[in-house]
Amino acid sequence: MDLMLTESADPGGRHLAQRLWNYWDELLTLLDHPEVPPANTHMKRNLRPAVI
Repeated sequence: MDLMLTESADPGGRHLAQRLWNYWDELLTLLDHPEVPPANTHMKRNLRPAVI
């Protein structure tokens, strides 16, 4: 990951690498806690009627 932060000539690539680095632990939460769903689709569906 460190190499991606320093070697990429593409600003978008550097930005993505930096965000992955910053949020790596949060991205892998579902691996440590199987009760955490991998997506928030269920929650979005619950909110949709309130918005409409």
